[in-house]
Amino acid sequence: MELNQDPSPVVVKARELGLLVITAGGNVIRFAPALNIEDNVIIDGLELLEKAFAECFPAKVEAEESAPAEKK
Repeated sequence: MELNQDPSPVVVKARELGLLVITAGGNVIRFAPALNIEDNVIIDGLELLEKAFAECFPAKVEAEESAPAEKK
């Protein structure tokens, strides 16, 4: 996942919440799940990542949640 800023605070917060992610390059968060990961574990991990983002960048997460969905 490429960010437009340093991902270190999100990585630290995710680790505090029990989700192991790493940085790759200057502004990328890297996921490396097992090949046999179950769907519910992926969902749990994404929820933890969302919580990490919300705690690190609360104003940005709130703005994105209130924005209308893009139409295709």
